Amino acid sequence: MNTHRIDNFFRQVIMPAMLAGLLLGLPMSALAITAIPNISLSANSIISDAVENVKFTGQISVDGKIIDDLVFNNPQIIELVIDFRDVKGHGDKTNKQFITDAQAILHRPLRTTDVIDVTFPYYLASDPSVSRTAVASFELSYAGGNKVTMKLKLKAKPSSF
Repeated sequence: MNTHRIDNFFRQVIMPAMLAGLLLGLPMSALAITAIPNISLSANSIISDAVENVKFTGQISVDGKIIDDLVFNNPQIIELVIDFRDVKGHGDKTNKQFITDAQAILHRPLRTTDVIDVTFPYYLASDPSVSRTAVASFELSYAGGNKVTMKLKLKAKPSSF
C-alpha cells in the first residue's frame, strides 16, 4: 500500500469517524433560556435600625432569565441578577450618606408567586468600615412566558441575638 492511499484513507474515513465520535461524546446544551425584561424598582424607603433611621432612594435593577431543562425535564429555574448600586441612604441623626455596591445572583425554582429576601450591606460613603445590613424583600409574580413582575419592600435586618 503506498502512502498516498493511506493518507486518503485517513482523511476520508478515519478523520470523519474521529470527529463524529468526538462531537457525539461532548455534552450538548439542552437548556431553553427565556430572557425576562429588565425590572427597575424604586428603593424609596426608610429603615430604622439601632442607630438611626436611614432614608433610602434610588433604583434597584433586576435582570433575569427563565431556564428550562430539556434533557432531564427538571422544574424551571429563574435566574435573577439584582443590582443595588444605584441605591443611596441618608441618616437622620448623623446626617451622613450611605452607599452600597452590592449585587446578587440567585437561582431559584420558578413559582407563580414567591417572596425572595436578599440581605445587602450599606456603608458610610466617607468610611466603608462603618457598615450595616438591610433586607430587600421581593414579591415575585410569574404569568408565563417572560412575564415576571416584582414588588419591593426594604426592611432592617433582624438582630441575630
